[in-house]
Amino acid sequence: MVVTTFGQSSTYLNPMPGNTHNYSATVTDNGDPNEVRWYVATDASGVSKALYGTDYTFVTTGYNSSTDQLEGTAVYDVDITWGATVQDAETYYVFVEVDDDQTQCTNRMALRVQIASEFNALVYNVTGSVTPGTIIPGEPGSDVLDSDCPVIVNPVYSEGTGGHTDIGTTTITYRVEREFSLVGWSFDYTLYEALGNPFNVVNITMTDAGGTQLYSGTNLSGTQAVDADEDYLLVQVEVTNQQGVNLDINFELSNATDSNSNTDGKNSDNTDNFVIEAMPEITGFGSND
Repeated sequence: MVVTTFGQSSTYLNPMPGNTHNYSATVTDNGDPNEVRWYVATDASGVSKALYGTDYTFVTTGYNSSTDQLEGTAVYDVDITWGATVQDAETYYVFVEVDDDQTQCTNRMALRVQIASEFNALVYNVTGSVTPGTIIPGEPGSDVLDSDCPVIVNPVYSEGTGGHTDIGTTTITYRVEREFSLVGWSFDYTLYEALGNPFNVVNITMTDAGGTQLYSGTNLSGTQAVDADEDYLLVQVEVTNQQGVNLDINFELSNATDSNSNTDGKNSDNTDNFVIEAMPEITGFGSND
């Protein structure tokens, strides 16, 4: 069994903090079921026990707090949850001890486990989705829009204004998320128009997965920190519509890191965009009379 967090990959030999994995041993003898003990140590000799409840926890029943091990008869298969605060690249040893019920001989084996050390931050355009926190853009059935036309708020022309009185704004939504980490994280961001067109940002808001607003303002670049409990945040960018021009609005991440000093291990997923399509340009309304 493996339990993973949002977007996360983890293995029993290189588990991510907070993940649960299965560990099993093959035991063969001719006797009745044997007494078995499982425990986790920080050294290969098994003398120094890991801290139960902090470094790891047995999901399988049978843990004896007085001996600091899981005890049972013919228990050759256990599930372990690794602590959410275990350090990157920390090494542990999962031990199993088996007593032969007939000869009373004991055998013991250890499996070396190293906590995974990896971090990735990425950004998706999730504009238009009714579930922006969970939708996977590009999958069949995705309701994410890559581009859209402006929606005019007030089309009534007032002579002398040079155009529509109010052609409105477009709100673009990006999701910034983390992978392979369960600790606090942060990133630098830059918002820009890729075609070189002037554009006006009315407001930028950043709200984490728990609903807490982290930022509201108009800075086109900055640094944002995110709590350890939050796997993602939603960035909403309100841009003033323009006549006769495409606006290719890009949100880019850089210098992403987590609080264990792991830097972003993948840069190819650090930018995404949304295009506000050009509307026909109407410069006036009058009469030929």
